[in-house]
Amino acid sequence: MNYFLYALKNSFNIKGRARRAEFGWFTLICMLISFSLMLIGGFADGLGFPKLASALEIINSLFSLLIFPASITIAIRRLHDLGKSGWWYVAYTVIVVVVIAFILASLISAVIVHQMNEDEIIEFLLSGNILIPLGLLLIFVYGVLLFLIFKDGQRFTNAYGEDPKAPITEKVEPVLNNVSNVQDGTEQSKIGHQEF
Repeated sequence: MNYFLYALKNSFNIKGRARRAEFGWFTLICMLISFSLMLIGGFADGLGFPKLASALEIINSLFSLLIFPASITIAIRRLHDLGKSGWWYVAYTVIVVVVIAFILASLISAVIVHQMNEDEIIEFLLSGNILIPLGLLLIFVYGVLLFLIFKDGQRFTNAYGEDPKAPITEKVEPVLNNVSNVQDGTEQSKIGHQEF
């Protein structure tokens, strides 16, 4: 839960790096909350409580809007942890938008050109014209998601910041044992005998 709250606090921060755990827990919690709201809304609608179902849909939409900036920035910071530029996220988004636009365009053209009724629209949606691109899109989206969750980040400091998994060490000033005093701006050292 701490990673989820941390990601929300950093909703507008694209600097730095995000660990696998931070990205994974944030994604899992978001999916669980959204799925739970949809499931409860579906049960409410099925049990004859349409107002409750509508309210849960609105809550789910507001939740999606709330986490939208955080989901973008955490993905960018996760890419930084892998040593990749945040611009890769733009390429990913463009691919998803193009496929969704293709699906919508084919659906709209099929409805307009063929003047389909409701049953024909459902049949068209279940045909390969829509399901194949949609299936490929889902494979691509979840493939990228799994890559971001399970790929270990770069060790040590990279161009985007320090390794978030690196242990925090205190900076210790070196101690000079043989310097006895400073006279006239020059250091004089004593060579002492060490006993064993």
